[in-house]
Amino acid sequence: MIRSSFLSAFSGRGKSIGGKLRLALMPPFVLAALFMAGLFAFLTYTDLEAELETKQKTLADIYATALSDAVWNLDQSGAEAILAALSLDPDVAGAEVKEQFSGVLATVGSALPSDMESALLVRRSIRSDADVGGENIGEVVILFHKERLEVLLQDSVIQISGLLLLLMLVLSVSVTGAIRRFVSDPLETLLRGIQRTEGKHSRDPIKWKTDDEFGIVIDAYNRMIERLSEEEQALIFAKNTAEKANKAKSSFLATMSHELRTPLNGITGMAQLMEDTGLDDRQRNYLHSLRSSGELLLALVNDILDFSKIEAGALEIDHHAFSLHRSAKMVEQLIIPQAKGKGITIKTNIDVDKDEFFWGDGAKISQVLTNLAGNAVKFTDEGEVVISVQVLEKSLDDALIRFEVKDTGIGIPEEQITNLFNAFTQVDTSISRRFGGTGLGLAISSGLVETMGGDRIFVESTVGVGTVFYFELRLPKSEAPKHVCQAVPQNEVTRDLHILIVEDNKINRTVAKGLLEKMGHHVSMANDGQEGVDAVVENEFDMILMDIHMPRLNGLEATKQIRSMDDKEKANIPILALTADVMQDSIEEYSSHGMQGYVAKPVRREALMDALAPYTMSTTSGEYI
Repeated sequence: MIRSSFLSAFSGRGKSIGGKLRLALMPPFVLAALFMAGLFAFLTYTDLEAELETKQKTLADIYATALSDAVWNLDQSGAEAILAALSLDPDVAGAEVKEQFSGVLATVGSALPSDMESALLVRRSIRSDADVGGENIGEVVILFHKERLEVLLQDSVIQISGLLLLLMLVLSVSVTGAIRRFVSDPLETLLRGIQRTEGKHSRDPIKWKTDDEFGIVIDAYNRMIERLSEEEQALIFAKNTAEKANKAKSSFLATMSHELRTPLNGITGMAQLMEDTGLDDRQRNYLHSLRSSGELLLALVNDILDFSKIEAGALEIDHHAFSLHRSAKMVEQLIIPQAKGKGITIKTNIDVDKDEFFWGDGAKISQVLTNLAGNAVKFTDEGEVVISVQVLEKSLDDALIRFEVKDTGIGIPEEQITNLFNAFTQVDTSISRRFGGTGLGLAISSGLVETMGGDRIFVESTVGVGTVFYFELRLPKSEAPKHVCQAVPQNEVTRDLHILIVEDNKINRTVAKGLLEKMGHHVSMANDGQEGVDAVVENEFDMILMDIHMPRLNGLEATKQIRSMDDKEKANIPILALTADVMQDSIEEYSSHGMQGYVAKPVRREALMDALAPYTMSTTSGEYI
């Protein structure tokens, strides 16, 4: 802003002294240049016109003499040859030769105008030779044009205009040099110092020593920035201290969340394996409690990780094409088991088509809706929970979507609504004791909505009647994604597979191996991608479950090497990603490297059976994607 103000002032567009003087001097320079250019053009035109007139008379006299014999002898071809030579002159437009009694003998070029008195026409009498009397035997009429005269005039005007412009520039520089030295330079120095201070690039004092008013102003500015620098350093120190503490906290939460995830995956996975062993009812109840507690703890760890990312500003939005209808239905399916346990009805109102795709983070939208719907079920003892997706505005390029979750639960007191979205906050402590939870869900959901471009989550509630949570997002329309890896409906295993598990974590290998063997499959294992590639070379497999992040050789590179094998049967082995990263962009990357689907971690028996179903129902693997 300061820079633009300075440039405006110094160029004369503002109210600076330099600008005013330049504006005052500019009109005389311009008028003088225009006058001189016009005078030069007039004189040049006059000279060129006189030159052309002289040339016209000379040419007419020469060709009147040259045509004498041809006219005397009525030699039409001879006259035409002479006129042809005349037409080569660039200033000649046309010519005509007349014999005194026979009329027109020869013509060349343009037809002569009817106005035979035009200034562009030159007439000369043709006389016979002196030895035959020197009588008038005919006439030659030559038509001239001024194209060359105009071109010469234009070139001359351009040249003199350039010279005048250069002269005006020299005069302008000379006159404004003094203005710059005594007025503009000190102003420019002061304004640059203010600009550096405003942009926080520097707090250096301005070096300018004069005894005039500019010197006094610059000294006062230097004293001011010295005080500002001292205050700024104190603020920066306090800010850095706070940021270090916040980063340390976020880093600790993120690290601990990741470190806790692996053993928790092992707990829930091993619990699944134990469910199929010979347990009595009491042991089965104990195991169910163990598995439920592990899953709740895993959900809490995920919440803490999300919250730490939001608080640190490190949460990334995974933009991709997704089906909003499918996302809403997925939320419904996730909530139905919880609602059935309480006898609550789940309803959905979805105002978008099944084949209508939008560009955004479908997983995070589903996460927010799942949290809101889960809370609605948690705090509703009877009645219903309604999940709505409504199109408020629609154009060819995008749509404004309203997402709403409405329940008939206990309601929220008005004075507590403002604190709902604070971390670790619930309406009162009895809520936590009765319904459980940490109070992180709404804080995370609110952060997700704001990160995706929404305003905030709105709440309308009446105690004893129910609550409505809603938010709005403007989502661009999109075409269907190129790569879609989806689980198919669960089917019964019809044939056993020889499956290779490529996974660097021992607990994850054990869980996956146990689940697969319970399904009747034969399992081999590799500790990393390189071992997996070597195992494929040496053995025959029906399928590979491939982890993505591994030492030595990661899952994507291992898949690429397998797909490039000369043995086409080995190159076409079905490969499913075994990963916790199931964002749409990542799924498309897996597909582009030759994977045919994925199994999400933590590995669950039902999801694993769904992923294997197409291959257990068929005896041929087909080619990879």
